[in-house]
Amino acid sequence: MDSKTDEREGAEERMRITVYVDYEDLATLDELRAHVRRTERRNPDRSEIIRQAIRSYRNQQTLEGVGR
Repeated sequence: MDSKTDEREGAEERMRITVYVDYEDLATLDELRAHVRRTERRNPDRSEIIRQAIRSYRNQQTLEGVGR
């Protein structure tokens, strides 16, 4: 994984990453992009789509952990 810290003043720490996805994940990301286009009438960039997917995954993992 390629990582690079963004050191802007006052910004939270960010990492630059390379994401590899399989065909199913790619189709899901395309569905997310289409949803944002339809509902918000704008074209989201790839970074935004990946951030939303990561947040969704984290929330799902948190909810699954609560039920244990």
